[in-house]
Amino acid sequence: MQRVEMDANILDGRFCVSLPLVNGGFREKIVHRLWAVVIIEVVSCVVVGYYFSVRREVSTDDVLRAVKRALDRDMLLMFVNSASHVHTLR
Repeated sequence: MQRVEMDANILDGRFCVSLPLVNGGFREKIVHRLWAVVIIEVVSCVVVGYYFSVRREVSTDDVLRAVKRALDRDMLLMFVNSASHVHTLR
């Protein structure tokens, strides 16, 4: 992985999201705007990190959550496996 790019895209619609509760479980909520913060590796175009936000605007916390997912061990393993598959197809 040499270079990554990040972008935040807004999705307008009606979405039912499950929000985690402090005492466990989830609460469903209808939202009309969803932000997708996506980090991709430039050469292979593989998504290495993402985060969905239900805020009105993307925040620093949302970006950091996407970066944290990109640095997560399982996401890195998935990237290595899919990137090697992409290069073998070319």
